[in-house]
Amino acid sequence: MTEYGVQSAGLHEAIHVGRLNKTRTEFLDKADCTDMVLAAVARYVEDNYHGGLGMTFPGLGLEMFVQVKPLSEKANSDGVVCDELDSTGRRGLMAKYRKKPVEIEAIRYDGNNHEEVYAFTGEQFFAIEPEDRADDPDLTAEVYDKLHSTWVGVKDGQWIICGVQGEYYPCDPDVFAATYEAVSDD
Repeated sequence: MTEYGVQSAGLHEAIHVGRLNKTRTEFLDKADCTDMVLAAVARYVEDNYHGGLGMTFPGLGLEMFVQVKPLSEKANSDGVVCDELDSTGRRGLMAKYRKKPVEIEAIRYDGNNHEEVYAFTGEQFFAIEPEDRADDPDLTAEVYDKLHSTWVGVKDGQWIICGVQGEYYPCDPDVFAATYEAVSDD
């Protein structure tokens, strides 16, 4: 079976894709596939993350947000739009959206209520022992996001939300307060 690799080119802005040797240590051949890779990421984010995805890479000290929008008239003949983002990380033609009014269930993790969160998530939660927090000491637990098939780190004070498709994910208290309000039982 042929294995392929992806590599960021160090000296110029490109993403290379190519076949790997049997030991997976070097390319047998490679091509600049920057546009194709970014288009694949855009399609994946659009299809699986409702058009927006934020990720943090603590080990690299990086944070990334990908937001997909409909094609604008600024596209070139290949249908690719390459324009700079402003200081807020937004494009000039970006549309605004409002969340649909959806009721969610959530519980606030305080660093000590492990059993309550464990029960809330249907056993898709576990605390991280202090000696296992080398990558990010602020992450004290993890919750399983079945929608994206991954464990997500949780910090003390974050809310654990059960999303519209039954997935669980953490939310910072300030974002939670700006986005959600309590629903009465009427």
